[in-house]
Amino acid sequence: MTELPAIRFPEAQSHLEPDDTAMRRNTRVHNMSWVVVALMAGAFTTACRAAMASDDISAFPSTTAVAASSVGNLTLESIDSLQLGVRDSTQIGRVTHFLPTADRYYVIDGVSKHVLAFDHHGVFVSQIGRTGAGLDEYEDPYRVAVRGDSVFVLDLARFSHVLAFDRAGSYIGGFDWKNERMPTDLLLTPSGMIISTTVQPEQGRVANVLHLVGAGDDGEATSCQVDPRIVESERKNGMLGALAFARLSAFGDRVYCAQATTPVVQVVDTTGRRLAPLTIKPPFYIAPVDRPLTMNTKHMMAFNASFTTHVSFAPTRSGFVSTYSQYDTTSQRTSYLLFACDSAQGSRQCGTARTERRVVHFATPDTLYLEEPRAGGSLVIGRYRLRMESHR
Repeated sequence: MTELPAIRFPEAQSHLEPDDTAMRRNTRVHNMSWVVVALMAGAFTTACRAAMASDDISAFPSTTAVAASSVGNLTLESIDSLQLGVRDSTQIGRVTHFLPTADRYYVIDGVSKHVLAFDHHGVFVSQIGRTGAGLDEYEDPYRVAVRGDSVFVLDLARFSHVLAFDRAGSYIGGFDWKNERMPTDLLLTPSGMIISTTVQPEQGRVANVLHLVGAGDDGEATSCQVDPRIVESERKNGMLGALAFARLSAFGDRVYCAQATTPVVQVVDTTGRRLAPLTIKPPFYIAPVDRPLTMNTKHMMAFNASFTTHVSFAPTRSGFVSTYSQYDTTSQRTSYLLFACDSAQGSRQCGTARTERRVVHFATPDTLYLEEPRAGGSLVIGRYRLRMESHR
């Protein structure tokens, strides 16, 4: 197998709970329980923000291509499938977010705007919160995160609002932070809360999309450098500027920020300090070429079909799994391409796989959740084991 650049990942940490004593600060919290207060407080510094603001936009890392001849195959072995039943025979319309935990599956329905909890048998347990315009309600839930007995919901409709609920679904607190950019992901870390947003271009400076909420005196630090093409596209009113979203993941004390347009994964620690990025590019990757912004559906679909979108990145103990998507204008369907690299045995191996089923979650070290064809209208989630075939 052709030698690949070194991939270094930290060992997993078994305890990710925050230190309640060291993390109690004043934040803009309304009716917040001590659990939420401890989470929101930060261990971030003003010096971190100052260092990032001086970054040069030309420092964006280049990628390292992996030749197709050095990549093997990934196989998906079915473990089981789960049909999720909702009370009153109501069906889930569209999965916006799927999150498995030790004893629950959390699903955000993008049609009904509900956050639903199921047990591991697929039985409906409770609705988390409710829709509405009140401080204790969400209008468009987009991401859910769980810590201990608290469930956090990111509201897409109100860019600066995160709500917290107990396991039964009752409201226990909320958090507002001053930001006018659309949020794209929510992540809880030992040091606090991280939210990614669309880009805010700054003339002559690196644009960041990662916001470490509860940082320093101003309550926020930023990180996760954006591909400069995104910034230029937004300034010139191009279509590429709409693809600045980032998906977040964490492993140990590292946070990973994957953007839609590039295989580059920005890596920071939980204080926002930049670390060496991951730059391995899969053989199937197609870079986007900017086009003038249009609302014409045909042109938008043609643009989506012209490149591969980096949907998600999941670190493992000795490598990673990335999910890409590609739209086909002929079949009018989206395919999902998996790219995984592993160096557990000292020699690095990479593999690829393609599936027509939507990848809704990857759980370390090797479990993949896919959205299956519906059974009688009910949502079915398949659980698969990801295997990498040896490549010689």
